[in-house]
Amino acid sequence: MEPKLKATEDFSEMKAPSGFRISERALNSRILIGDLASHVGHNVEIKGMVESVREFKKHSFVTITDRSGAVQIFLPKTVSEKPPSVGAFVVISGQLTQSSIAKLGYEIVAENVKIHSSSKIELPGMLDRRLDSSLDQQLDNRAITLRNKYVRAAFMCQAVVGRAFRETMEELGFVEIHSPKIVSGGTEGGAQVFKLDYFGASASLAQSPQLYKQIAVGAFERVYEIGPVFRAENSNTNRHLTEFTGLDFEMAHIQDQHDVMDVEERFIAKMLESLKNRASTELSTLGVELPEYKQFPRISWDEAVALIEKHGTHDSSTNFDREVGEAVWKEFNNKFVFVYGYPKEEKPFYIQPTPGRPGRTESFDLLFDGLEISSGGQRVHDFDLLMERMGEHGISPDDNPAYRQAFAAGMPPHGGGGMGLERVAKNILGLGNIREITLFPRDVKRVLP
Repeated sequence: MEPKLKATEDFSEMKAPSGFRISERALNSRILIGDLASHVGHNVEIKGMVESVREFKKHSFVTITDRSGAVQIFLPKTVSEKPPSVGAFVVISGQLTQSSIAKLGYEIVAENVKIHSSSKIELPGMLDRRLDSSLDQQLDNRAITLRNKYVRAAFMCQAVVGRAFRETMEELGFVEIHSPKIVSGGTEGGAQVFKLDYFGASASLAQSPQLYKQIAVGAFERVYEIGPVFRAENSNTNRHLTEFTGLDFEMAHIQDQHDVMDVEERFIAKMLESLKNRASTELSTLGVELPEYKQFPRISWDEAVALIEKHGTHDSSTNFDREVGEAVWKEFNNKFVFVYGYPKEEKPFYIQPTPGRPGRTESFDLLFDGLEISSGGQRVHDFDLLMERMGEHGISPDDNPAYRQAFAAGMPPHGGGGMGLERVAKNILGLGNIREITLFPRDVKRVLP
């Protein structure tokens, strides 16, 4: 088990770069709520936000939260006649004492309360209850609803997902890159791009870092990127956004798409382990039970079709991914599955055709519980074949001369994958809508807040 980080801020061991001076105030320790257990019986001072207030005749119970957790405050009227309001940012000092009624088994008996700021607008009565307003109302008031205990817990889990991806890539020797988000045309062709007037010239927001990842592979062999992706899709579903955070990687000298699947599976395994070790409190808050990792089945597209027929999961009201997910659960008792070898017409121009199998490609999708969370595969590395495939898709090599140049100079066999951070987090946490796990969603109808 990976140990949790200590909640106390302590910079005493931090060494400044040569010639750089850090003020002594910046080095002082601050006790975080998550580290209070070691201070029972002592006077403490905490800083945080008021999450809830229960007021009685002679005292109040106030819940204070910071980034590491929440603690109950026993606030006598003799200390403060009126408790701080929900949402206020406060500094509270007092003795940390054992309590049989407090959730943590201890509480702070307040001796002094300092209010930094109180809300000038009306807030929900409690920030520690599940929101019962519509999702649109929650998003219209996102600056406030982000402070809700359950909303924060979901985003803390999402942060762990992103961290696990970066750690997996670094462990495997990938180099982090940052590709441009303003491009001369659509990355993969098609009309689903946001067009820009770029100083009188035509440009668009990048649909994907795909072509730049491939160019970079010729120099660094293994690259990854975490960054924004833009899709001008007129989709109003619970899983589509016009802007999302892409988790992308590309690797050279592969044998086939299974090498890419190995990397993705390693990431998913690390993600599940990291969530259990780093976000157990948040998972408990959300009531999420993660699946146990076991090796993912890998089936061809033809085998997936056969499984659907075998288990009778075909339903005209569902899609292929859902049908496969149900069949795989019955066959393998696994919510994850790689489906590879998709038909040529379902994949972009840069996917390698399968040798000896006309119409099929060295591609895959990773499904979780019948929902696609990633796609990838082996790429075309032969220059002549790439030019042919681009022509078939109506894409001019002149749209990205650097892409053409990289392959004209020679490229190794390579492949990669990509997934949306928000979609992965949504599905793993069992959320109903991707907007719930997007900080400030952008979709067909929303550009605010």
